[in-house]
Amino acid sequence: MPGAPSWLQTGFVKAMRELGIADDVLLRKEADKLLGMWQSVGREFHTTSHLIRLLTCLDHFTNASQQPAVLTVAAWYHGVITQSQTRARNTTNYENYPASSDFALDRLLQLGAQKENAIRVGELILMLEGRQPPSDDLDACIFVDAAISYLGASPQDYRSYCQLMRAEMDAMEQLRYARLRRSLISKLLARDTIFHSPLGSGNENAARQNLEGEYAKLSALIPGDPTGKEKTVSRPKNKDKSSATDTSEIVVIKGASARTISRQPNLSPEDKPSSTKIPVVKVSATERKAIEERAAQLQAENVANETENGLSSMENVADQFSTLTMRKIAVKKLESRSAQNFDETEEEDSPSLPQEDENEENMYSSADDEDSLSEI
Repeated sequence: MPGAPSWLQTGFVKAMRELGIADDVLLRKEADKLLGMWQSVGREFHTTSHLIRLLTCLDHFTNASQQPAVLTVAAWYHGVITQSQTRARNTTNYENYPASSDFALDRLLQLGAQKENAIRVGELILMLEGRQPPSDDLDACIFVDAAISYLGASPQDYRSYCQLMRAEMDAMEQLRYARLRRSLISKLLARDTIFHSPLGSGNENAARQNLEGEYAKLSALIPGDPTGKEKTVSRPKNKDKSSATDTSEIVVIKGASARTISRQPNLSPEDKPSSTKIPVVKVSATERKAIEERAAQLQAENVANETENGLSSMENVADQFSTLTMRKIAVKKLESRSAQNFDETEEEDSPSLPQEDENEENMYSSADDEDSLSEI
């Protein structure tokens, strides 16, 4: 491919052989096709130079990685599809990583690569979407750090990179680009460490300084706080204005006394009474007098009935009470006789109940009966 060093194509063919593809002619054609995509019109930063920089970083860790050939192939395919080709609008990444991952998976399977290797290449490319690689996946950490190694460049080189990246996204308006780019930078600065492998640990401080400087420049382009904090939109304080958008209502009851509230059953509209008021009936003077006379007559009759019924009721209660008292006395006598028979086995003579106690008991029972009848 004109404009590309010869070793670049040779390294691609070698890596693809380790993935299980042995046709060198087919592999060289694939390398030329990929280089043509890297040199397509519209690319300013993500060009063949970017690919070479990524491959050079990976070569430094060939001995540390578990599958260096897979990393090399993932670098060749990671940015062949751009956002302009898919018309993506919500990102400042010129390279479309999901589309590039799908393209790499299809091409590797068509060329005859082993399926597990092809899937692994696709997974590595997706790691560049912004997700953090697993800490126990060394190859993924190395690949992501190599892709963003330009963040630790010198301040002059980093400014040049920023200008080239903005030129690639010239179709996006300035304010929108500043907002999206600044959002991406804030996520990178929020990490505990920007880099995840020994490859980028030495560039951590330089990368943070470059990102903080770019963040401040982008913030100056965004209307709001000069420090980079955008103004938050506060809710309208005017009640009339807020009622147009917020139809909810909050009712606050102050000074309400403690009381028990009963739930009313839910009734359908046809079952609900039309009115809860009790109707008022008007009565004339003549009708009122007749009602009062009738009420007095009924009251007199009730008093007479209650007197007659009361006497008969008292007589019945007295008879029942007298019968109950006699039964109690009979029970006591039986208990006394049983006790006497039991005592005769131990003693020859049993003391008899004195006449005074018996009279006292009868007097108590009679008095009890009189008190009970007086209470009734």
